[in-house]
Amino acid sequence: MHVSGFLSRVLLCLIAMSAGALAQASYTCNFTEVAIKGSGISGVYGLGINDPDVVVGSYYSYATQYAFVRDADGKLHDYLLRGTQMTTFNDINDADTIVGAVMTSQNEGHGIVGRVGKFSKITYPGAAITAAEGVNKSGEVVGFYSASGEQAGFLLSHEKFTAIQYPSGDTTQALGINDSGVIAGTYTTYDGLINHGFILKDGHYKSLDYPGAQFTILSVINDSGVSAGYYFGSIGELGGFLYKSGHYLNVTIPGATSLTTNGINNKGDITGQVTVANGNQGFYVGKNCHSGN
Repeated sequence: MHVSGFLSRVLLCLIAMSAGALAQASYTCNFTEVAIKGSGISGVYGLGINDPDVVVGSYYSYATQYAFVRDADGKLHDYLLRGTQMTTFNDINDADTIVGAVMTSQNEGHGIVGRVGKFSKITYPGAAITAAEGVNKSGEVVGFYSASGEQAGFLLSHEKFTAIQYPSGDTTQALGINDSGVIAGTYTTYDGLINHGFILKDGHYKSLDYPGAQFTILSVINDSGVSAGYYFGSIGELGGFLYKSGHYLNVTIPGATSLTTNGINNKGDITGQVTVANGNQGFYVGKNCHSGN
């Protein structure tokens, strides 16, 4: 299947810095919103963005999940890897190495790493399902796996797996890694399976919760230590945010009813998913960001 068409519109959007509900400063970007059009299209997400502004992600067409690559010039390419019923591209580094996940026609779940046209499988030892979520310039990969009722994150470095489990947590997913090896992700607790974000640096974990949110997902972290993620708020709203050094940046797009922020590069450009008031859904790319009042 090929994308039957897409509509782009450039928006000037504002990301307002917040601590709780109080806006303290602002962060302005030029956003391009992209809707993948076609019968049965849903679940459109921009998931990763590299410094040249190549975006990777996924969408559903009925029950089949397709991966996509959006070139820096805006050209969109979609992929369903041979022998799979679901393919997703979750991150891309500056060398165009892509990581993601597939579900085979035999219902086997594997992570993948490589370039378009040549991917290798990633399978955590003994795991029933493995997903690769983030990759840095050294080719280190993070993700998560499920095995014998356990779900934990992993780091794959120099062909060696290291399990990642948040202390006292129930399940853990490692979702992003920067060039210094700092890892971002999410974990659940035993008391109600509430999601929290975390940053893992030099063997030490830091737990994060967006102010007032019911749950928090931390998706990625760049080389400047800026993280991106999304949350469900106290009244069920879905929103995206950035985080650094105790400060949260609330991502807002005029006309959007919900959005996530899933990827950020070293220039501060971001990508994610957006739904507008009429129910249309797509992904966005935010570029040329700068601070303001």
